[in-house]
Amino acid sequence: MSFHQILLKLGLTDKYPGKITLQEVTTVDINEANEVDEQSITLADIPWMMLKRLICAHAEARDIRVTDEDSMDLDTMAFISESSENSQDISPLDIFIVVFQCCDPFLKQIFFQKLYLCKIAVPFLYKSWTTKGLHQQMLSVWPLRSLAIETQVSSGDSKSKYKEADVLELTTHCLAFARFGRPRYSKSKLLNSLLSRQGCKTFFNIDCPSGMTPKCLSDGHIEMFWLPKVGGNKDQFQEPMTFLNMRGDIKGNFNVDTLNFIASFVDTVAIIIDSESILKQALEVKGVLFNFSSIILIISNPLRPVIQWIENFKSEIISSKLDISLRVISTHKGVVEQNVVDMVSCLSKCITIQMKSAKTKSYQERLSSYKASCTKYENIKTDEDDQYFQSSKHKAEKFVNQMKLESDAHHWKKAVTPVHCKYSGQLGTLMKKRERMGNLDEVNKIDCTMKTIRQHQIRAISKPIKQFLDILTRESHGELKILLCWLHFYIEREKRLIMHHLKQESCCAWENLKTLKSAEILIPSDIKRQENLINDLEMKLDEASFSVEHLFRETGHIYDAVLTLNENASKIGLPPTDEIANITGHLVADGHQLELIDGESFYMPYKWTSTVLRYVNEYIGSSKVMTLSVLGIQSSGKSTLLNTMFGSQFSTRTGRCTRGIHVQLIPLKPASFTGITSPFNYILIVDTEGLRSPELSHTHHEHDNELATVITGLGDVTMLNIMGENPGEIRDILQIIVHAFLRLKMTNRNLDIRKCCTFIHQNVQDSSASENMMSGLNTLMKKLDEMTRESARSENILDITSFNQVIEFDIKSQVWYLKNLWQGNPPKAPVNTEYSERVVEIKCKVLYKALTMKNKSYKALTDIIDHAHSLWKGVLSEDFVFSFRNSLEIRVYMEMAKVVQDQLWHLESFIHKKLNAISQSKFAGCDQEFNVRSVAEKLIIDLNGVLAEEKSKTEIIIAAYFEDNEYKDITVQWKESQQRQIDSCCLELEQRIREEIEKRRVKRSVEILTVASREIHEEELRKMSMAVANKHRGMQLSTNKITQLFGNIWMSFINKISYTTEKNRKNMKDIFENCLKNDLFKQKHILLNESLKRSSCLTPLPSLKKLEGSFKLTGINDTDISFKWPQKLIEFGKELLGIKNTIMKNVAENVNQIFATADDKIKQFRQVKDEITEMSVNKLMHELDTSIRAILTGKSDYDFKITFYIKFHVHVSRYAHLVFEKHNDEYFEIHGIAARLEQYRQQQEISFRSHITNRQSEDIVANLFSHVIEGFADAWTSQNLPNKVSDELYSKLPSVKNMVIIEICSELLDKGSFNHFVRYIQTPKEYVRLWINENANKLLFSQASPAYARIAHALLDSVFNSVETCLHGLKTSFTGKPSPSMEMWIHDFHMSLKDANLSIPQEDFRNVKLELEQIENVEYLTNKILEYMDASRKNLCAKYKDHSSDSVEWSDTNPIERITKKIWGCPEQCAFCGEPCAKNVDHSDSVHYSIQHRPSCCNGTRDKDTAIAFFGACGFYIQSNYTHNCPAFNYSCNKETRNDCIERHHYRDYKNFLPEWDIPPSSNMHDTSKFWMWFVATFKKDLHNYYDYKVENVPSSWDEITKEQAKESLLNTYSVRK
Repeated sequence: MSFHQILLKLGLTDKYPGKITLQEVTTVDINEANEVDEQSITLADIPWMMLKRLICAHAEARDIRVTDEDSMDLDTMAFISESSENSQDISPLDIFIVVFQCCDPFLKQIFFQKLYLCKIAVPFLYKSWTTKGLHQQMLSVWPLRSLAIETQVSSGDSKSKYKEADVLELTTHCLAFARFGRPRYSKSKLLNSLLSRQGCKTFFNIDCPSGMTPKCLSDGHIEMFWLPKVGGNKDQFQEPMTFLNMRGDIKGNFNVDTLNFIASFVDTVAIIIDSESILKQALEVKGVLFNFSSIILIISNPLRPVIQWIENFKSEIISSKLDISLRVISTHKGVVEQNVVDMVSCLSKCITIQMKSAKTKSYQERLSSYKASCTKYENIKTDEDDQYFQSSKHKAEKFVNQMKLESDAHHWKKAVTPVHCKYSGQLGTLMKKRERMGNLDEVNKIDCTMKTIRQHQIRAISKPIKQFLDILTRESHGELKILLCWLHFYIEREKRLIMHHLKQESCCAWENLKTLKSAEILIPSDIKRQENLINDLEMKLDEASFSVEHLFRETGHIYDAVLTLNENASKIGLPPTDEIANITGHLVADGHQLELIDGESFYMPYKWTSTVLRYVNEYIGSSKVMTLSVLGIQSSGKSTLLNTMFGSQFSTRTGRCTRGIHVQLIPLKPASFTGITSPFNYILIVDTEGLRSPELSHTHHEHDNELATVITGLGDVTMLNIMGENPGEIRDILQIIVHAFLRLKMTNRNLDIRKCCTFIHQNVQDSSASENMMSGLNTLMKKLDEMTRESARSENILDITSFNQVIEFDIKSQVWYLKNLWQGNPPKAPVNTEYSERVVEIKCKVLYKALTMKNKSYKALTDIIDHAHSLWKGVLSEDFVFSFRNSLEIRVYMEMAKVVQDQLWHLESFIHKKLNAISQSKFAGCDQEFNVRSVAEKLIIDLNGVLAEEKSKTEIIIAAYFEDNEYKDITVQWKESQQRQIDSCCLELEQRIREEIEKRRVKRSVEILTVASREIHEEELRKMSMAVANKHRGMQLSTNKITQLFGNIWMSFINKISYTTEKNRKNMKDIFENCLKNDLFKQKHILLNESLKRSSCLTPLPSLKKLEGSFKLTGINDTDISFKWPQKLIEFGKELLGIKNTIMKNVAENVNQIFATADDKIKQFRQVKDEITEMSVNKLMHELDTSIRAILTGKSDYDFKITFYIKFHVHVSRYAHLVFEKHNDEYFEIHGIAARLEQYRQQQEISFRSHITNRQSEDIVANLFSHVIEGFADAWTSQNLPNKVSDELYSKLPSVKNMVIIEICSELLDKGSFNHFVRYIQTPKEYVRLWINENANKLLFSQASPAYARIAHALLDSVFNSVETCLHGLKTSFTGKPSPSMEMWIHDFHMSLKDANLSIPQEDFRNVKLELEQIENVEYLTNKILEYMDASRKNLCAKYKDHSSDSVEWSDTNPIERITKKIWGCPEQCAFCGEPCAKNVDHSDSVHYSIQHRPSCCNGTRDKDTAIAFFGACGFYIQSNYTHNCPAFNYSCNKETRNDCIERHHYRDYKNFLPEWDIPPSSNMHDTSKFWMWFVATFKKDLHNYYDYKVENVPSSWDEITKEQAKESLLNTYSVRK
């Protein structure tokens, strides 16, 4: 079977050569653990199973066979005749060598590492096949570059010293094993026995699975393995050994070039041969032996038959003077075959003697020797000869040489990576100090220091790092990965030279310290000196531990500084930030590790890592990621566990290997079993340094506490790794984690904090450990429960009583036991197969648990890094609860609120639409007053039924969102409150339905009464009209004359009709006066009466056209203000006068702004086609009262007297009552009974004019009919416009509160107006209302976007089109039939109109019916009606087009007001800083909270004694000892009298006065967005003038914030998605 046939059978045609990547192999399949047991294995499965097992260090990875269901069927003999072409049997060795050649260069290095771990021989010399079936002998060098072996080295003392050396530099003896012919003695088995006394499967042999399968490719292939020196009596040889196993017959499978190469490469060759071959093929045997200078000939038979031949051969060697050393041994003693032990002993002695004169050499030396004479052996090439590798090698060498020019390898950290080594530690320390600092001046100094350090960082970039960045940008992705491997090789080689000597010195130093401490006479100074020496050596070891990861760390810290300083990388000689981040992101997406937190400084370069992960997120298509972290004591095998489980490449050595927190991305194969849809596509594995490290013991475990909190908080699942059976070592770590998560709970009581953890006990040998340890585990759980209860009680969280409420843990299903990693003693021992299999099983179980967790959602990488940053910032503080800020949760809440609000808006809009449609239809069908009430009651029931049905649909949609959204584990905490919001919304809609139906019932009753009133005299009016018309018929009368004639008739008619007018309604002046006397100032009648008297009882001011700008007319002066001067200012009269004038000026500006708001509110009242009631007046006056009191927020130097409020409200009343009275008069003129009679008058006048001008009856009817349609279309459009306009505004304006805030603050930023800022800060609701009003009017009435006219025209078109369709249908239905009566025609028209969901009251067509009883020509009538309707349509379109923001009137609710209420929701503000409540709705069932809090000085807060402005945020103050005066929270302690309390209030006691508010505590004094920092720094002079406080201490770092940074901060704070 040829190479390409095997490729085809294995399904690897498209993977050769070198196209299988590490990412393909490490992709996790949840069914991996079941593959062998449950699946039928085909040839195409074997390569992938082999690689997956190998990547998990499974020592039997090579031994996978095809599942043959017929193999045990003894009745069939089909297998006998099966040709080799069709056979499924391929030797595992052939599969192995094919799979190896299909691996890409990076995977080949991993391949060799795992083979060595598993103690499986690696390919040394193999055939590299071409597409034409030819092959090239290829020597393995490249994969060996990543392989290091630990071996004993000679030392001056008697103790064993171990050194790690890469195999290319490891000096060994080299022995090749070959066979001549086909001796029955197994060469490979003998080699395995030589390598291990316990036996091993390093070299594949006949006893391995499928060992007897014929080999097609591997003959002529050479394998290699090493036997390091371990010391003592365990070593069979005095020096490390390299063994080569030559597969196949040395005579037939190896050409002369190969034999000559082997002869020059090895020290000795051992050839196994049988006596028959010697006797029959003597010349061929001699020809082979003459190739080698040192030979061990192993005869696989008794020696007697060949003794003579051997003697002759030795004589021939001597006589020919050939330099050949020959030793002959037999597998037999006499005629009896030796057992394995004796044979190995005999062979070992022989090898030792034969190697005595040979010098040990490294692989590199042997290879160099070969390359020196490579023209002679040109048929053998190395896998590095390709230009692809040589070019990368040259660049790597050049880079390392540049590093050597900077410094020797001992000091590379300082010389090559100074940005991190010199400065990042300072940043880490300062960051922690900053987060714990309670003094803003100190924080500002720290900020300045940090900025200076970052400036130093970008100036301290070394030449090698610049060269490294240049490499990153110049190389293609594939070439870059090769180059990084070269760099790793060269840097590790240099490091090993240093580390070995330093470790030796360190060991000696520890031994000396032990000797000093055990001496009879202790000398403290000597002990101290020795301890200092050890510390110095530890520092040197740390400095020398340089790697490629340090280059990436340096890159990250450089660009983090660039991003933080907002520098342009190109201008400072660096590649663009996005380019480097993109390249790094591509590497991470391919499986490269990324450091999240630097373990040496505990610094997180957040801006850099978030930028990189943003690109990674793009590469993986924004897929969801499950985070799996591991936590455990140092050297407990955490990294080894992850490497075995996922094929990751985390560093694994004894001692502290991993420093900080590193992550690696692993793809997940979609779940291949039914019933589960994978909620994530990738796994982010998180590795960290071990806890309880002796190197960090001096920190009192604070570092461990920080790590444990971040790691567990980051992981969706956390594996707790325990070495041995006793979990007590990690119990205190668990206590830290539990307490940290309880404090997370404190930041949000509704937060679901439960995490999933798995216990993994390593090095547990007893197979019954799970049963034996159950009692101990139960005891542990009891202790953990007690510990959890204690922690919960200490945090006052009484609903947490068990460990399982914090960390999901089941002792029956989430405790796993692993046997020892090694099957024997390393370095000779292979990885225990039971360990590997168990690890894979654990992985699959953990993933299955993650896939099936209920109400669990997974995050995108961008969310994970944000969460990690929040956790990191949290643990920097001394008190976690005062620092953790879950930015992801805030964003998820805003997204959830948007979804719920959209659904509720659709629900409201649908109900409004149904209310209009159904009520119009039903009431139009009522023609008797006594029916109207029953119809109204039925309508309420029907609409409530519709509401209940739509509510159910909405609940289903919102419930589905909570079940399926990507953050469902976060959103679950708000599920109940959103249900309450739905209930509240529906209750409001029920009330709305009742109110609207009642209004429409009354309106319809008035219409019916009007009709009934006029019907009594209607016939008399008709006769009078006809008589006058007949009298003047044919005369040429002017229009005015006709109008005069009809007017006389109408007056006589109207005088006879008796109807109740609305003239007895309550006077607006009385309503306002009543509001003042009995509501606002009911305890202040004397002062109020005086003011009313001065105003001549609310007599309007003739010159007052609007309230805005009319402060001077209010009569308010400084006597109406109570000034609170400090005693030291009272002595300075002139200065007081200046301050008083400034205050009066500010008050006047504020009042005029409130007047502008009042004008707008009054305008909105007038735009609604409804009566303005007493309730409306009270609402207006109370809103204005709230606004005027808001002026005093933060003002401690003055207050308003009662006369101030009285004058203000009297002034408003004098203006508003006349405006409202006029509105009501106009409303009743248009919409009252008189209005209905006016419509009737118009119809009668049309009929009168038609008769007097002698028109045909059909013409008159058509005119009357179109007039009815016009009136109906106008009313129907007017009725439906508000709802349609509301939908339009909702779709075009920002629809949720946080987006409105972004829009407004962005606009404020661009305008740069301090006055606008102050208006927004003090009265955000009013500012937003004006902003929405302005933008809504632009959308509706501007020439560029006349949405109002467009919507109105669409509504008109829908009515007219429906009527036209009905008319055409009627015309068609009567074609060819007798002409109908008008009664019939109107009836059919009504029925047809109902099908179009429209209905017009029958009485509206009364005149039409009276005018004509029998239609003569239906077609003529239809055409005439259409003609008149076309004119009506144009008239109405023109009417609505002419409407403007000033002239528009709404039928019921003003849509702009509705939108404002819906978007802004809760009107409350933080009492300290004025930040609006974040909730989109009024919420009596839950507390207020703000997304962020502004610096308190924005609202006027200052220190009472020094008058220095407060620049801290509310979150900081409420956890501090700071106090404030009463004005700081607008007298929440004393709202009625607004008198200052004797004692100042502690911020931390704010709940006593503001129980409805929740302000998250923060240890960060400036926990606010840069937007408000920019505002304070930009307008500090204006703030000083406005609030009269000192601003000299504004942090200088705030002055450096740019508009762009302020805008970015605004977006990051309030955006749903970053």
